[in-house]
Amino acid sequence: MALMSLDLNIVYSNYYFISISNSIQCVGLPIIVTSTKPHLNFLVDTDASHNAIFSFVHEGLPNYFKELETERNTFGIEGKMVVYKEVKAMITFGDQPSDTIFSIVQADEAIQYLQDQNGFQLHGILGIDFLTKNKWIIDFNNLQITYINSMCFIYLYRR
Repeated sequence: MALMSLDLNIVYSNYYFISISNSIQCVGLPIIVTSTKPHLNFLVDTDASHNAIFSFVHEGLPNYFKELETERNTFGIEGKMVVYKEVKAMITFGDQPSDTIFSIVQADEAIQYLQDQNGFQLHGILGIDFLTKNKWIIDFNNLQITYINSMCFIYLYRR
């Protein structure tokens, strides 16, 4: 289930703007939705060192993810060292695709709680790895994310 539909204007330039205003007003979190199918809801988390895809998404979309032979060690929510299997997927925001590596995270109870409380389903987390690789700038004053599109020199903004 997508969090919101996008109502965007196109202006010629080399920047994209993604509004996080609605998601922050609705649920208090910066949530963005991929622009191609499957439309996945991601939390943008500057405190997350890795990108995460939740296990139910990985299991439900087996052909969407490429299995990698790598694992990542990191501290889990409880402060314990956890080993996560990694996968790769192409995700797109606007017209900008990004080949992204995700750690598969088991968090069914937490995600179900979010869905019960806020009425939307979160599919993953985009961490600092994704943000720096794609040169995203988060502007909390204007509640938007800005990034340079090196492919087609247009940007989108919310009306």
